[in-house]
Amino acid sequence: MAETDGDVAEHPNYQEDEATFSLFLREHTILTTVNNDNGNDNGDDDDSLLLEPITTVNKPPLHRRPCYPPHLQRVKNRHPYHPHQKTFLIEIPLSELVAWDAIRGTELARRATRNGMRYQELFCKVIDEVLEGMASTYPGGRNGTGGARRDAIDVLADQRRAQQEAHRANNGDNGDINGEDVNGPLGGGGLENDAAVRNAQNVNAAGGATEDLPPLLMRRYELRILPLKRPGALPPFDRQYIDGKDSQYASEEGVGEVQGVSLRRVRSQAIGSLVTVCGMIVRASGE
Repeated sequence: MAETDGDVAEHPNYQEDEATFSLFLREHTILTTVNNDNGNDNGDDDDSLLLEPITTVNKPPLHRRPCYPPHLQRVKNRHPYHPHQKTFLIEIPLSELVAWDAIRGTELARRATRNGMRYQELFCKVIDEVLEGMASTYPGGRNGTGGARRDAIDVLADQRRAQQEAHRANNGDNGDINGEDVNGPLGGGGLENDAAVRNAQNVNAAGGATEDLPPLLMRRYELRILPLKRPGALPPFDRQYIDGKDSQYASEEGVGEVQGVSLRRVRSQAIGSLVTVCGMIVRASGE
């Protein structure tokens, strides 16, 4: 195996990483001030809140609450935080993985930094599975009909299911012999016995992955992986209490300050990695 900096390159176990990240989504908690908790309905009950002991004189009373379950429940319910919000944003600060588990979280954060694109999809896969296992708890949609309101994704999914059912019905009525098309896959083009074509037909007939919409199109959220030392800015992290130098976000540059590199210093070895680029904003839109 290839070696990097004297160490043997490891091959990550993606199944174990999926299980670790799933456990992180269920178990991780964050600190919020009691004042910030008032007037914010995130679906938390009193049993899920823990009052943190006050260790310093000027420290405000704090609650330790579940981090991701209430937020994911809003995604499942399609219950946005703001009336004009169309897409949910899920932030994964890698420092929260380290704060959750100093061993497993640190290793997962390190691998996610080195292989950002692969772990972006891995995290999304786990979130999809968690959302699939949730039940909608929103009492009613905005249209008053109850349940989550339909959107473009629902329409696409219904159309694809209708196409699959019509495809199966046509295959059953068009003179198939032993499950094969007598005219061949290309209308008698001579590829009837081609293994690749036959396998593709079998997958399509079974309603397999080739007929399903890609998961990326079916997601109602966007996932953002934040580098180490960078805190989240969106719910649920918008109400997170960060305790200065004792926080997991503290660095030599200051709390929440991430040391980046100039764009001209980004080299080919950074391909696929999570890179923080520093620069100067010279123009911004008003949106």
